[in-house]
Amino acid sequence: MFEFLSTLTRKFSRTSGEGELPIREELYSVERLEHYAAGLSAEHKISETTRRINLLLPRLEENGRKLLAAYQALAESIREEHVISPAAEWLVDNFHIVEEQVREIREDLPKSYYYELPKLADGPFQNHPRIYALSYALIAHTDSYLDSETLRRFINAYQKISPLSIGELWAVPISLRLALVENLRRLATRIVSSRGEREEADRLADKLLEPKVEPGAVRVTSETRGAMVYLDESFLGSTPVRRGRSSTPAARPTRSPGSRSASARCSTCSSRGCRTS
Repeated sequence: MFEFLSTLTRKFSRTSGEGELPIREELYSVERLEHYAAGLSAEHKISETTRRINLLLPRLEENGRKLLAAYQALAESIREEHVISPAAEWLVDNFHIVEEQVREIREDLPKSYYYELPKLADGPFQNHPRIYALSYALIAHTDSYLDSETLRRFINAYQKISPLSIGELWAVPISLRLALVENLRRLATRIVSSRGEREEADRLADKLLEPKVEPGAVRVTSETRGAMVYLDESFLGSTPVRRGRSSTPAARPTRSPGSRSASARCSTCSSRGCRTS
């Protein structure tokens, strides 16, 4: 069900970039997750008033659009024969599965069902379904790594303090997929943003390395200023700048095969400047 989304999210989480932070907190063991679930159960307060506010489904549609945009940007990079990360390439190859998961969430969580789920009265997930806040917390403290035993113990620990309704238990898989899609969108957006800045830095480096650059031809604008931060030692290793240092013959001193330094010692008499050897 959500094994693919979980695996893909973990692959993306090894990369970095700009944008919303991924859903990732301190990793907990199963025992600590049980204590954490009990604490959440004591903290969560259910709203007594029924408010028909739909926060998750519009967010799902937005995540779907941004994931599609990320897929198109990465696919374009592949068509232009740019190097992309293995995780990004895997997303392009398996994007149809992501689309299928988003479509299934829409079908499994109609508005009528969503409105029946108990909502939280306060906190960062105010007016969100309680079961979504619980799923979000589990994903955050497992780095999107899910298995049935951990899930079972986490839910059981929560219900020892505050039992969940039948509707909430049925919504556990949907809520987990919602949170995984949210996390995947954040990671994909960061990767695409980072890739765009790196390509801009590549273009700037190529411009700076042109043999004849007229004064003022390269201007540091608001667009290129952000790209220049990537011209550090780690980035130069994959740009023409480093290759330029070692591939420019005129930049290196030359010495004829028979020339010797005036201070070199003769191998025969050990005197400086001797031309015997």
